[in-house]
Amino acid sequence: MVNCDQQQLHISNLRFEAIVGILKEERESPQPLIVNATMDVDFNKAHHVAHKMDGGLDYSKMVEFLTTRIKAGEFGLLEDLLDTVGRQAFVTFRDLKVLELRVDKPTIMETCQSVGASILLRRET
Repeated sequence: MVNCDQQQLHISNLRFEAIVGILKEERESPQPLIVNATMDVDFNKAHHVAHKMDGGLDYSKMVEFLTTRIKAGEFGLLEDLLDTVGRQAFVTFRDLKVLELRVDKPTIMETCQSVGASILLRRET
């Protein structure tokens, strides 16, 4: 018998521009962001969704959610962005169990590939 301990969906390297930061130049124009998300979900519910049943997590809706919320937020700190958007995801996606969310600013420093932050949130049961 085989047990499945974890089922995850991944969104990798979602790219768009948004206002994020506290420096004057960061507040004046959008900058490139790279968003990565790993979500623990129930694949059995996802299978039912594909067959017109309720439940599961639609990754295309998660991509739209992340893009829309981050662009609209005009956050000062990455930490605030992650906490706010991460918690909103649990309200919007009722089948989400665990969310690891990372946001990188690839052009903020010339001396490194990117600077970013991440958060790991778990739904209370």
